[in-house]
Amino acid sequence: MMWFTESFDNFLVSQMVLSNNTHTFNMWKKPPVDVIYNVYIFNYTNVEDYRDGLAEKLHLEEVGPYAYEEHLERVDLEFPTDNSISYKEKRNFVFKPELSKGRQNDQLIVPNVAVI
Repeated sequence: MMWFTESFDNFLVSQMVLSNNTHTFNMWKKPPVDVIYNVYIFNYTNVEDYRDGLAEKLHLEEVGPYAYEEHLERVDLEFPTDNSISYKEKRNFVFKPELSKGRQNDQLIVPNVAVI
């Protein structure tokens, strides 16, 4: 069982408030953890045969993963007087070939969902 003192509670609250140039604020502004996204795509392998009537069904092949590392940073910070923060998120994705089973310039055939 743990007993929390008022000093400890005050410390916790002070660490959760996003005040400019604090450790918590800097970690929120530019998180030190980068997220890896593994993308899998279904590649249509017989589009020409299907279009020409030589194949009854489209064949799909799952390819991937294509790994991308996301770097997040909150920019254009503004501090209005109402204890709020306005900002924009800047996201940068970097291809990680060592974590991918394909190359970034692989040519794949996928449906145009907007047309369907």
